[in-house]
Amino acid sequence: MHELSVANSIISSLEKLKAENGFKILRRVALSIGRLSGVNAEALRLALDSLRKDTILGDVQLEIREECLRIKCNDCGKETDIQDYNFACEFCGKADYEIISGDSLEITEIEVD
Repeated sequence: MHELSVANSIISSLEKLKAENGFKILRRVALSIGRLSGVNAEALRLALDSLRKDTILGDVQLEIREECLRIKCNDCGKETDIQDYNFACEFCGKADYEIISGDSLEITEIEVD
């Protein structure tokens, strides 16, 4: 389960943010996980929960949002949310596209004191 190493990386990133910005308490963390990120949201939540104790996460409110996969067609220019991994434009049917969102994992918000 590589989500455990991803969870450790998230904790390290949050500790680095704390050191750089000097906040005392982390209250809330919001994560965005793209469908193509290769990370299972539920497995990541379990990994973060198992590592919480004695880390910056402690009693932090954790929000995980799954982000849909969105492409922009290079032929017709329209944007499409991809379902069922059918990588074709729903407007013109072409499969010449660029990924706009849904392929990353990001810390999108933190709430601190």
